[in-house]
Amino acid sequence: MKKILETDRLILRNFVMDDDKALLEIMSDGGMPHSVQFGFLDIDYARGFLNRMLESYKDNGFGLWAVVEKASVKLIGYCGIHNVKINEADLSAIARSEATAKAEEKPELAYRIYKKLWGMGFATEAATAVCDYAFDVLKLPEIVSCIAHDNERSACVAEKVGLSYWKEGVFKGIPCRVYRKINEKVTSSRLTFSPATQQEADYVESKLLEFNARQVAFTQDKPYINLNYVLKDDANCIMGGINATSYLWNIVYIGILWIDKPFRNHGYGSKLLNNVEAEAKRLSCPLIHLDTFDFQAKDFYLKHGYEVFGVLDDCPRGHTRYFMKKKL
Repeated sequence: MKKILETDRLILRNFVMDDDKALLEIMSDGGMPHSVQFGFLDIDYARGFLNRMLESYKDNGFGLWAVVEKASVKLIGYCGIHNVKINEADLSAIARSEATAKAEEKPELAYRIYKKLWGMGFATEAATAVCDYAFDVLKLPEIVSCIAHDNERSACVAEKVGLSYWKEGVFKGIPCRVYRKINEKVTSSRLTFSPATQQEADYVESKLLEFNARQVAFTQDKPYINLNYVLKDDANCIMGGINATSYLWNIVYIGILWIDKPFRNHGYGSKLLNNVEAEAKRLSCPLIHLDTFDFQAKDFYLKHGYEVFGVLDDCPRGHTRYFMKKKL
């Protein structure tokens, strides 16, 4: 039996076929639900698992290793790295239980400890050693961990050893949270900087939206709802307009309000602003905010009940930018 790692209380070694009965006992302890789609949980299932690990040791140089407690010299679980295929999944698809997308193969940190030994730190101790081995010895550029949404214990272990939430995914047909840790020693030399294409910029925005959604649940169906209105003359020429957006949590931002010079001071700006505020109220938006310069419309907004909550001096040079808000 080849020893891979040793910690204060544990030895991690390659599995052998004689581990089948002890492994089955651990798999059957009720600590983690067993999905029937993985196969019937019996001795043949345990032996199939062991065969896959032996093949992984041979083909990849790593796999899930047997975790042995030094004090008792007993097998108490497994921990290691194995390659898995993860499907991409967006939040709306998961909510509808229709999460499907193309798969990508990643090295996954996986761990399981006999349920009766939970709470003693064995999983964290083993996972810490495996993470170090994966980066320092195997030189893997990253590791991930696929964790069921209701498995907070595993998520806690992942976070303790340095993994952080990355994205939503699907592992063997089951929606999951994907945690990831980057090997900065390996990847830092490979990183490059370049101007982003529009597609790349959209991807960056989508990842921020995904992060935001996990921190504070969105309160509107679409991330952005446009509240744009225009003022036209009889010839259908645009003489003014307002561009506003209700974003993420039913908060409205006014980006542009413009009236052509001949039509200023005739109440048209107020009518455009009133249209946006009325629509915002219909959408149950509690707040509107905007920014304007000292040479633009600060006094106009003050007359309509907006208040200054921030000031940026010398922007542009010699002028002031005001940040304003109004509660509806």
